[in-house]
Amino acid sequence: MTRKKLQENRIIKHIQENYHEQIIEAEDKNHTSLLEIPYSEIKEYTPLNQIDTCITIIEDTANEFTDEENHIYIQVTDVPHTCKLSQLDAENIGKFISASAMIKSITKIQPEMVRGTFICKSCGYTIKITNEDTDTIISPDKCPNCNKNLVTIVQKQSKFQNLQLMQLEEPLELRETGTSAPSRFKAMITGYLAGAKYHLKAGDVVNITGTLESEQTKTQGKYDFMINLNTIKPQKNMFQSENLTHEDIRNIHELSKDKNIFERLTLSIAPKVFGNKMIKEGLVLQQFEAEQTDSGVVVGDRGTIHILIIGDPSLGKTKLLDCVCETTPKFVRTGNVTSDVGLTAAVTKDELTGDFSVNAGAIILADGGIVVMDEFGQLQSETQEGLNEPMESCTVTVSKASITQTLSARTSFLCAANPKNSRFDPYDNIEKQINIPPSTLSRFDLIYAMTDEVNEDRDYKLMKAILEDDICVDETELEIISSDLFMKYVTYAKKYIHPKLSNEAIEYISTFYKETRKEANEQEDTVTITTRNGKGIARLAVARAKAELREEVTVSDVEEAIRIFSDSLATTGLDLLTAGKIAGDTSKKELSLIKECERQIEDMFLEYGNYKFNKDDIEEMKENVIIECEADRNSVDRAYTKAIKNIVKK
Repeated sequence: MTRKKLQENRIIKHIQENYHEQIIEAEDKNHTSLLEIPYSEIKEYTPLNQIDTCITIIEDTANEFTDEENHIYIQVTDVPHTCKLSQLDAENIGKFISASAMIKSITKIQPEMVRGTFICKSCGYTIKITNEDTDTIISPDKCPNCNKNLVTIVQKQSKFQNLQLMQLEEPLELRETGTSAPSRFKAMITGYLAGAKYHLKAGDVVNITGTLESEQTKTQGKYDFMINLNTIKPQKNMFQSENLTHEDIRNIHELSKDKNIFERLTLSIAPKVFGNKMIKEGLVLQQFEAEQTDSGVVVGDRGTIHILIIGDPSLGKTKLLDCVCETTPKFVRTGNVTSDVGLTAAVTKDELTGDFSVNAGAIILADGGIVVMDEFGQLQSETQEGLNEPMESCTVTVSKASITQTLSARTSFLCAANPKNSRFDPYDNIEKQINIPPSTLSRFDLIYAMTDEVNEDRDYKLMKAILEDDICVDETELEIISSDLFMKYVTYAKKYIHPKLSNEAIEYISTFYKETRKEANEQEDTVTITTRNGKGIARLAVARAKAELREEVTVSDVEEAIRIFSDSLATTGLDLLTAGKIAGDTSKKELSLIKECERQIEDMFLEYGNYKFNKDDIEEMKENVIIECEADRNSVDRAYTKAIKNIVKK
């Protein structure tokens, strides 16, 4: 007996002994199904480069007593990676590959004929063609018997299988720079893997095995790469922990024992940007985020942390975003994307098949990481409001050209925007100063305002550091963590550390929320925190525990989260009792001003017969409101603007 035959017999014996019950169960269901077998079970019988042959043997064994309608498909999982997509070239054609990939786009399911039976209507001659005879089965133009063009397909005697085509790219977290244009490979899946029961979506990060082949294009003499996939399995965790060595893990655990670990992480994020410690604390928590599963903060709630930085020009917002990307394991920098389809997803027509496919945008491609967006205020308000779904629900819903899909977008947003008048005024209403709708603004967990304040000591150190192109850190004896170790630390924490709120932490947040709202309700000029803010504080507390590689969220973590949230509010001129103004909520005092303005506007309407008042009449009306309500001019101006809008809507 040859060695090859011996290996084949050992594989068959292993399947019969270990998967007999699963095969019988699948047969009893009387429909197509999938049987997944870990490579670790069969690696002693199967060389890595012969997995495709092994799958054929196992599939034949499993389907020995089944019919075509009750087929069991085989997928071998956990196959060691043999290469990266970026390493593939013409020398790999015909070779087995195993790699990690990201689905950039995928077509809808389409039928592919694997066995065609045709009959001539004139003479009754039968023609049978299989996909072993030709790559693509096409109905014959003429009958080979009578030479007449009356050939038609016999559907019941023909066989079809599911087919999907996709474009694969290198996953973001495996690219060396994170921003380089990746090689894109066309790939094909058939059978169960392309069926409706096996859900694959644009943006999924997957493990693949298959054979790299060449495919002739429409251009004469030109060829393109095609990966004929044997297996494709979505990764449960987007972060590539297999790149962590035992030494890396030992260094990570040693680092986590440092009592100043959070402060060191804060110093190590964007070290080339001077100061801004409060902002950097928030950026550290965004890196670790909360949990994405039901075991997280709130069942079904998001774990992503969104941050908006508003700042006067030339204060280094863009440089801050650039430096954050250097320590982020997975990110997408959007550049000058201004359309919602470029950010979320687009339905495009495939040039090769003519079918429509979903093409993942920046937010979906950054699934499990961070999307970094500069000039956020320059986006159209409709585009900004279109981001409300991924920001809150971590999904993107696409419905166009007969395609309806809900794609995963577990993505944190890091955005920067300029105030309308180039300078931010913490004493003025935040909603007036930036071009962002309140519904979108309220979804940011932390909002920071950077202002160009004169400070002699700070200004001297800042300019000196810029001119020397130095690392701009505050005076401290703590050592900065390298960007490489920082990324590995975050990667490890996001995959292996899953903190849960302790009962004491839950009680502390609940009491804090109750007392803060109670205090605000007792005052006239307050717009207090909402449940969205309460859940945001919980997310920050979970991230704070994760930063120290702890599995339990303590009261101390909650106190730190509240401090960081309060610090961010302070930069915008708000506090815990006025935080609701970010979402456009109205205080009791402002509501009374609006109602008084509405009353006086209605009185003026009765006198003049329309709402087109001259400037002097409006000024006189505002002065009356200022005196009667004992209010300041800015508050009355805002109240008048809202009052006139309310009346026009009526």
